[in-house]
Amino acid sequence: MDFKQESVVHEYPDEKYSRMVFTISIQREIFPVFMKNFVPITLITLISLLSFAVSIQNYSQRISIGITTLFSAVAYHLATLSTLPPLSYLTLFNRIMLAIYSLFLYNIGVSVQGMRLVDRKQIEKATVFEDRMQKLLPIVIIVLLIFFTIVVEPFT
Repeated sequence: MDFKQESVVHEYPDEKYSRMVFTISIQREIFPVFMKNFVPITLITLISLLSFAVSIQNYSQRISIGITTLFSAVAYHLATLSTLPPLSYLTLFNRIMLAIYSLFLYNIGVSVQGMRLVDRKQIEKATVFEDRMQKLLPIVIIVLLIFFTIVVEPFT
């Protein structure tokens, strides 16, 4: 922790006043913040992505996993935000959460499209679609993280 004090003269158009300025620099350690904020949401996201391990024919279970983990992520995000004062800008955590919400949308969207194909008795097409979307998943994750952490930042 860094502490500094100084005396400065503040000038108004018709008068001068001296004032004391106290500065305290506070810094948080990165590892505990990372463990507290990012590990839980990473685990929730990984659980959500486990739905890709469930057969496309069991689409109700896949969608249930996606929706349940989405609700868990939203609850976690709101709980984490309640520890901070209201801010008029997006923090890094908020931008990462937007990327995670988009990833959940991708996950649920793949499950819904798979469900539609299975309902039309196009099991082979549904399996091929799901395999393609699963192979595309790492690229989707990277693009979402880059977009929300780098591209979105200048607009905050």
